Amino acid sequence: MLLNSWKRYAVFYSVVLALFAFWFYQKNQPVDIVSPQLGDTQKLQCISYAPYYGKGQSPFVDGMHISPTQIDSDLKKLSALTNCVRTYSVGQGLDYVPEAAAKLGLKVLVGAWIGWTESDNQKEILLATQKANDYPDTVSAVIIGNEVLLRGEQTEQKMRAYLQLAKRQTHKPITYADVWEFWLSHHALEQEVDFVTVHILPYWENDPVAVEVGVKHTADIMVRLQKTFHRPILIGETGWPSAGRARNHSEPSIVNQARYIREFLQKAHEQKWQYNVIEAVDQPWKRQSEGTVGGYWGILSADLVPKFSLTGAVSERNDGVLPWMLALLGVIVFSGVGLVKRQRSASEITGLSVLGAIFVLSVYLQIEYLVTSCRDMSE
Repeated sequence: MLLNSWKRYAVFYSVVLALFAFWFYQKNQPVDIVSPQLGDTQKLQCISYAPYYGKGQSPFVDGMHISPTQIDSDLKKLSALTNCVRTYSVGQGLDYVPEAAAKLGLKVLVGAWIGWTESDNQKEILLATQKANDYPDTVSAVIIGNEVLLRGEQTEQKMRAYLQLAKRQTHKPITYADVWEFWLSHHALEQEVDFVTVHILPYWENDPVAVEVGVKHTADIMVRLQKTFHRPILIGETGWPSAGRARNHSEPSIVNQARYIREFLQKAHEQKWQYNVIEAVDQPWKRQSEGTVGGYWGILSADLVPKFSLTGAVSERNDGVLPWMLALLGVIVFSGVGLVKRQRSASEITGLSVLGAIFVLSVYLQIEYLVTSCRDMSE
């Protein structure tokens, strides 16, 4: 009777292990995705740059200061990928970005962070416009505020005053960045900017959009915006997350991120859109406020490793032989422990061996999930 039970266990465990094997096989298969045209330089027009990818780095840490050495190193790496970087603040050492970019021939969309505090806002505007004046050949424009109206931290009237202040400080183009719906709701601000900077993020829409129609959604929004605004439009943020929770049909994954980015780049080339992709490097600190998905919008991981190339097939995973080495370890340990106690039948050894492989693979995937999803060790 016991032997028959072990035979059933062995069969059941073998089926489960086969499902594991199929899952790993499928996730490691390359997926063909369009290889976009990028123009003469074969680089992105512009990409969002925030340097807070290292352990303990966050714009919310008191006294945080990013060293010039890190910025130099980051921009040197990004210069192989893009012609331009967009920043969101000139605080915490980011006022050095224009100087670093000038050495590499990169352009910069300098951001001035606008929040609740009037004195801080004034400092950001004055320093951002000063950097624009100091590096006129490097700074393409100054972006006064990022999604301020969305967060409800300032009024349209106050944003108009900030934009006018910036214009008095520099002759470089001035703009304001917000999600496309808020630009439509506050379209009068167009009169205060040299171009309209909109964010179109299909994943974050109130009605989330599947990646298969993500670029079509972006194109539809652009048609609507072009009918509304008379000034040039910059897509200031667009992209797709590589990990995190699905929102209805919007599913984060590396393949989906690569698909959206590549299809968007192709459409942007065809439509002659001006754009900035979000973002250069994963930002672990964003997981605190946005959940897992907030930390995984980078084209580069937090280790500064590209998640995918802009040409060729893309795989969701690149495990190599590691899972199978771990599975073999599980087989050896479980079968070995089983044989230590007493002599066992072939069915028992098979069942224990397969169970060991399943156990180790489950632990491997669970650890990976925890590392990806948890904000810190306490979780």
